[in-house]
Amino acid sequence: VEEGKITLSNGKLIPSHLTIVATEASGLIPNLRDQETEWRICDTLYFETDTRSIKDNLIGLITDPHALINNIAYNLSTDRKVGTLSVTIVKEHTLEKKDLIDKVQMELKALCGISDCRFLKRYQIKRALPKLQNLKYGLPPSETKINSTVFLAGDVLLNGSLNAAMLAGEQAALGIVSLLEESPDLDFLISEYL
Repeated sequence: VEEGKITLSNGKLIPSHLTIVATEASGLIPNLRDQETEWRICDTLYFETDTRSIKDNLIGLITDPHALINNIAYNLSTDRKVGTLSVTIVKEHTLEKKDLIDKVQMELKALCGISDCRFLKRYQIKRALPKLQNLKYGLPPSETKINSTVFLAGDVLLNGSLNAAMLAGEQAALGIVSLLEESPDLDFLISEYL
């Protein structure tokens, strides 16, 4: 991703007046090549269950500091007799799949009162949350700007969370709005996209 263009892996060039990169950008922007982000792995296991311990469509956070499980959530559908339960693990572990399932099922029973769950599927998300040293909870739009036409967004700019990703995206959009308001030579973009 460079000023005015995006080059795809097959060599095709896409012209771009303004670009927001909403992912980890070290492999995409030349001057960020040596700033790769480290990532935390997240395990999400899905189970089938006949009962719901949480009746509302909420995420149940597990507060026990010794627990492997971070949170649970049921599917939003209420018209099925059998429900789907997702269990998320953000702690680092070395458990093999069978041992992980057994441990999670033990914790579900002990901590959540859920004993009738049948394992369906495991997803190991290798780039779930960025490992960040300097956590932030806000940034001005100007801090999302990499060069005159490229802006960054994503939780990697602030802290590993969906809220941070949305906030960084909003700030990148505001950075573009500010650039359009301040640059008369970009007026054609305003009429082109409005």
